[in-house]
Amino acid sequence: MPLLWNDDFSIGVKIIDKQHKQFLSVLSKLIDSVGKPESDEEIEQEYKEDKITSSFNLADFLEEWLGIHLNGMDKKYVKCFHEHGLF
Repeated sequence: MPLLWNDDFSIGVKIIDKQHKQFLSVLSKLIDSVGKPESDEEIEQEYKEDKITSSFNLADFLEEWLGIHLNGMDKKYVKCFHEHGLF
């Protein structure tokens, strides 16, 4: 399932929102591509090589990081951005 941009993510600075949208798009593609092997044998081989686990761990980490980054870090700077004319 693709991750979709939500206006609640916006910090109101166009260039930063654009970067976040691009990051979300790349992350969504990563999540969509993880674990789409063609056969049971391919699943077993990827699991043995730790590809599936590593990919899922990376996708989970990045998804969690983005939420914390958008809602935690960047939201703290919105007032400062707007006070200095960044929109």
